[in-house]
Amino acid sequence: MQKILAIHSQDSPADTPDNGMVERISHLFPKMLVMSASSVDEGLVVALREQPDVILLDNVIQDTEGEEFYKQLKESESTRHIPVVMFSGKENQQEFQPPWALPYSADILISKTITDPELGAHLKLLIRLKEKEDQLRHQETLFEEAVKTARVLQQVVEERARIEEELRQNQEKYQQLIDNSNDAIYLLYNRKFEFINRKFQEMFKVTMEEVNQPGFDFLELVAPRSRTLIEERRRKAELGEDTEPKYEFIALSRDGREVEVEASVSRTKYKDGTAILGVVRDISHRKQLEHQVRQAQKVEAIGTLAGGIAHQFNNILAIIRGYAELSHESLPENSVLKRNLQHVLTASDRARELVNQILIFSQQAKEGQKPLDLNAIINDSLQLLQSSLPTNIELRQNIESNVGFILAEPNQIRQLIVNLCKNATHAIGTQNGVVGVDLKKVVLAPGNITGLKNLEPGLYMKLMVSDTGHGIERKVKERIFDPFFTTKATGEGMGMGLAVIHGIVKTCGGDIQVESRPGKGTAFHLYFPCIDFEKKEPQKTKELTIKVPIPGGNERLLFVDDEQMLVEVHQEILERLGYNVIAVRSGIEALDLFNDDPEIFDLVITDHAMPGMTGIELSRKLLRIRADIPIILCTGLTKTTIAQEAKDAGISEFVMKPIIMKDMAVLIRDVLKRNNQKTSN
Repeated sequence: MQKILAIHSQDSPADTPDNGMVERISHLFPKMLVMSASSVDEGLVVALREQPDVILLDNVIQDTEGEEFYKQLKESESTRHIPVVMFSGKENQQEFQPPWALPYSADILISKTITDPELGAHLKLLIRLKEKEDQLRHQETLFEEAVKTARVLQQVVEERARIEEELRQNQEKYQQLIDNSNDAIYLLYNRKFEFINRKFQEMFKVTMEEVNQPGFDFLELVAPRSRTLIEERRRKAELGEDTEPKYEFIALSRDGREVEVEASVSRTKYKDGTAILGVVRDISHRKQLEHQVRQAQKVEAIGTLAGGIAHQFNNILAIIRGYAELSHESLPENSVLKRNLQHVLTASDRARELVNQILIFSQQAKEGQKPLDLNAIINDSLQLLQSSLPTNIELRQNIESNVGFILAEPNQIRQLIVNLCKNATHAIGTQNGVVGVDLKKVVLAPGNITGLKNLEPGLYMKLMVSDTGHGIERKVKERIFDPFFTTKATGEGMGMGLAVIHGIVKTCGGDIQVESRPGKGTAFHLYFPCIDFEKKEPQKTKELTIKVPIPGGNERLLFVDDEQMLVEVHQEILERLGYNVIAVRSGIEALDLFNDDPEIFDLVITDHAMPGMTGIELSRKLLRIRADIPIILCTGLTKTTIAQEAKDAGISEFVMKPIIMKDMAVLIRDVLKRNNQKTSN
């Protein structure tokens, strides 16, 4: 419904709108709501509230009131569009036009004497103009809202495009990360592969199309010996039972190659259910390194045990040999008993050599190491070996000249070469075959020392002894360096050959690798660190061999050893050589005895490994009491473990058990002679 608001003054005369104009408008527009207000303030309130289509303003409204009314009406956003008609009883419009006409003036000025048709026409025109203005304003509002909406939509489109581009870039980035991963990654949904990355395809030699062929099963990528494990995990998963998220199995690629892998699986939401996300890592190299570490630990443990056994056996052997020597020297030359005891002494020498091999295996025998021309000693050894090889075996040599020097003991290297060549000959057997010996200088860089975890990058001699024999099975290869392990028939070997070789190489600071496959032969790769050494020609001396009898003396000796039988046998040996011997069984007892009268002793012979006080500790205390007392240290341990410590302590000489009577006799005289010369000077 259209509305008209008529505003008049309370003090207006009888010809106000209330008395005539309102009735005329109501008559002209019966369907229109005509409202009235008795003041401009009330008119503003009604105009703001009712939003009339036309406002009629009586001319009698004072100028200030009318001006304020117009000002507030036109400055308000909600009422400025309402047309205002000012009416008056005067005929001439110029007579009742307000002085504040501009910028606050009525839209139409009419006289009360205007006819009804003219009044109706004016009002209809104003109402129609207002309707058009309202429509236009509404359209403008809609346009502005449309523009705003379009701008928002444009921003939404741009933001969506940006997000989609970021998603695309992230997807490409993550796809590259997944494809460049060193692990095989897959997504399995309803036993069907939804995704496999590049590494998966390379590891298993399959494509996405192949794994999605009808009837394809993941078990086809599992080695037969691991399928029971995978089937059991699958069964538990289908029953909802918990399984370890990480496990190991043997994978099988399409080309038949088996790969040791570690799998890590987890469940993830996918589509309308749950999928399995799996990561498979090739751990073959890690397993190989772990095996090498275990082998090294096992060899180290066996070596430590062997060293301890050798020490104890040396003590027992010293007792056996000591009493055998005493008995042997007491018998007539041609007696049967003397001959039998000679066999005992010979056997003890073999036993002593076996102990030495055990010490070499345990990497505790370095006393004979010196700069060694590996080229020369290999050539010499092979010349001697050539004549002993069977006719069915060809010896092929590829020895580089002037390869340099290593730090080693010559006899050990000769023994190493002989053992390796004998093993190669045994592997070939009666068939025609080749034993190869190669020597060259190599540089081990940080990237090419795989499997040689004990070596630092640098310059090395590489000795390779190979054969075309039957090869070595994997299980056997894991134990070939164990002492007393052998595949030979009973009586054909003690199983110390390769164990000793391993010990020699380790003692020289090197490492060893074995390459072998059943039916494809075997190759031993030995690496020795090179040393800087300038070879000097030795001066020629005239050799003079004189047979010297076992020397003796009458000096007073203090002999110390915790083994009762060793004390007894060595006391008897030394007394037979003419010495006055006082023997005790502990360092503490020896120290007390020496402290009572230090000057009565000419020489002290002491064992090293004794409870309560070692031989070196005893020697230090004795030398504090008497600085010029000569001391000989005896031990069943090895020289490398205590030699420097003994030298630093001031000990005169060092000797390994078991002690041969003649060697001990010569050593005692030599030490006493040197000590006499030292004190006389």
